[in-house]
Parts: sequence; C-alpha cells; structure tokens
Amino acid sequence: MRTIDIILKDLNQILRDKKSLLFLLAMPVVFTLFMGLAFKSAATPPDPRLAVGWVNQDSSGEASQTLQKLLASTETIRLIEIAPDALQDANQQVVSGKLGAVVVIPAGFSQGVLDGTAPQITVLADPTSGAGQSAFTAVQGSVTRLMSAAEIARL
Repeated sequence: MRTIDIILKDLNQILRDKKSLLFLLAMPVVFTLFMGLAFKSAATPPDPRLAVGWVNQDSSGEASQTLQKLLASTETIRLIEIAPDALQDANQQVVSGKLGAVVVIPAGFSQGVLDGTAPQITVLADPTSGAGQSAFTAVQGSVTRLMSAAEIARL
C-alpha cells in the first residue's frame, strides 16, 4: 500500500509542475526526432562500387548492349554513361581519380563480334592505381564471357 501512495504522490507533483511534465513527455519526443533527422543521411551508405565511364560508339548493336548489361551486373564496377564527344573530359576524370577507368566500345563492334573479327575495346585506365587494375580486370572478365558466348554460338 505504501508503494501506491508514493506513486500517487509523485504523479500529483508532476501534474502540478508543468515544467517537469514538459521534460518528461515532450523532450524525449523532440530529442528522438532531432537525432533521427541528424543521422538520417548516414543510414544510406554510398555505392561502394568503382565508377567506370561507358562510351558506346556502337549504341544500336546487340553485343555492345549485352556487354553493358554484363558490366552493370558486376559487384565491382558501376557504369556511368558518357557521350562519345566527351571522351577527352572522361580521360581527365580518370587522371584526376574521379573515374577508375573508361571503356570505349568502337563503332561496328556488334557486327564484328558476330563475324568473329571484333574490333578492340579500349579501356582507358591508370595501370599503376588499384582502381585502374580492378576496373581493367572486371572489364576483361566480362568481355571474355561475351566473346566466349559469341564464339560458342558461331561454332
């Protein structure tokens, strides 16, 4: 019975004093909202994959589109489309480190894959950097998969 009397006495004091009611009810809600907004941006981490430029001069070709899908599905790189006329700017981004590499698909690539005479894909990367080596390895693996599938289909 003493416990109930103490609880009722404390509740009576809290209800009489409006400041204590404010600190008990409103302040935790305000604090929770403030901290939630402050740390909201930290809840979504940035994409950890390596940014790689994609310049497709064979935009209507099926093989180049397949290669683009293969590269986009890797866990290593994230493709960023670049217009063919912005190739010089893309090279500067590789030098500055904003892009790990730039993959340039030449015109007529898809037809060359079907004929068995695929023109060379150009990969602009810094071979001394880890990002350049990782990008080159990922691109090389996807190109090998595409060319192997085309060769098997041709046979």
